[in-house]
Amino acid sequence: MKALMKKELYLFPRDKQMCLLYTAVIFISLVLFGSLIASSAFSRQEDHTNQHIRIKTHQYSVIIEKEFELLDASFDIMQTILGAGLEIEHDNEDWIREIFAVNKYANGLIIMPEGEPARTIDMTIGALFDNSANVMNNIDADRQNVTIFSDEDPGKAEGIVSARKILVSDNTGSVEIWGTIAVFTRFSEILVDLETADHDDYEYRIRLLTEDECVIYSSYNGDVLWDVEQTLETEAGKWVFESYKGRRVLAGKVTVYSMVLFAAVGISMAYNAQHMKIIRKSEYIEELNTKLKDLLITDYLTETKNRRGVYEFLEAFIPYAKRNGLPFCVAMLDLDNFKDINDLMGHDGGDRALVFFADRFIRRARKSDVIGRFGGDEFICVFTDCNAENAYRLSESFRKELMTEVFSYGENESVITFSMGITQYKEEDEAANLIWRADEGLYKAKKAGKNCIIVI
Repeated sequence: MKALMKKELYLFPRDKQMCLLYTAVIFISLVLFGSLIASSAFSRQEDHTNQHIRIKTHQYSVIIEKEFELLDASFDIMQTILGAGLEIEHDNEDWIREIFAVNKYANGLIIMPEGEPARTIDMTIGALFDNSANVMNNIDADRQNVTIFSDEDPGKAEGIVSARKILVSDNTGSVEIWGTIAVFTRFSEILVDLETADHDDYEYRIRLLTEDECVIYSSYNGDVLWDVEQTLETEAGKWVFESYKGRRVLAGKVTVYSMVLFAAVGISMAYNAQHMKIIRKSEYIEELNTKLKDLLITDYLTETKNRRGVYEFLEAFIPYAKRNGLPFCVAMLDLDNFKDINDLMGHDGGDRALVFFADRFIRRARKSDVIGRFGGDEFICVFTDCNAENAYRLSESFRKELMTEVFSYGENESVITFSMGITQYKEEDEAANLIWRADEGLYKAKKAGKNCIIVI
């Protein structure tokens, strides 16, 4: 049972300061626990995101490498057609269809025989591809890739013109340059095979590093710090795949940690409010119990201890005095001729006389002395840390002083005197023995003519 009570004291706060401490501990524990769970969840989410980024990056790199393989295949087809001596005609769609069947990412075709102006074979490419013919006039290598930028956004690349010098040989085996053939590839055609929609956890960007750096695709156009995930070297330049995990992830973390903080505050405040309410009730009950106990051991009229209060004090004080070797005395006294006062002034006047006497006795006694009303007009006093001689001296001084004062009630006046018996504590005495001996002294004082003190 004691162990259980001790455990309850640790589990539940006993006062307001302890309750505040418990609340702070609970708040910190909830924040740490919630943050730990959130961090674990974010860690798993980030692992998933990183895996998704790696997969996406690999997809891009595979498709881009495949595109350059397809470009080579397209030029091989054109080389074969010309090598066979076939004439490339603008309206002949068979060989054009064959090239586009091989390279599904190609958007248009340009031929420029040596010494002749460039001609657009495929008419679906539009004005952007027409402008690329000017680029071909500046080709000075056998193989070259030229990035075409958007007219509307110069920093955004639309695609690549991949040009090749076509070589043919005559009947004598002599090899000469037939001219230049170029395939235009729009980047959007390459990206169409990929999931380019924004991912919930991160942003994605692809850059092409040529003489002029350009962005091919970006899910977010803000100025942020991108993380390089992978690079790919191709004939067109270096392709850089980048990711940014800050915008949505940071917002998500702020939201989650805010929820953890608010939840911790809410739970802690609820805990504090509930237990402060319990503590206030406990304090109120304890206050009532204290008042009730005081009422049980206090005389309602004179506000001194009553018979029970004196007994409780003596039973607690006797072991203490015995352990410490302290002398003390018990005195029993009652007012002389109190019945005459009652008859003269009535019961209310008698009550006022008791209050008058008790007030003077309390003021004259020492702070360490305990005074109580034993019953009727009979009082008891415990002189702590005091021998019989000093107790007699103090009581005799009070007796003489009281005789100089006049008690009045209405039109009646009276001088109040008392008779007293004093006894000193002896080893092995109990409360009942002390009171009995003091009462014997009181009896002898009455027999001796009243208004005197007898020590036994």
